[in-house]
Amino acid sequence: MVLWGEWDGWIPPADLRAMAEAMPDCRLVVVPRIGHSMNLEPPALYVGYFGAWFGGLPA
Repeated sequence: MVLWGEWDGWIPPADLRAMAEAMPDCRLVVVPRIGHSMNLEPPALYVGYFGAWFGGLPA
């Protein structure tokens, strides 16, 4: 999974799409109203996405 914040000003969306397309079984998830440091801005939301991706681990 490629997780990207909609308000990320560092990484262009085209780069993220290319990265996701280059990896097998990858999904690009754009999180609204979040910037570049998603793991610091809303850590519970970040953990929730990855917990679900890695097998439904509780957030």
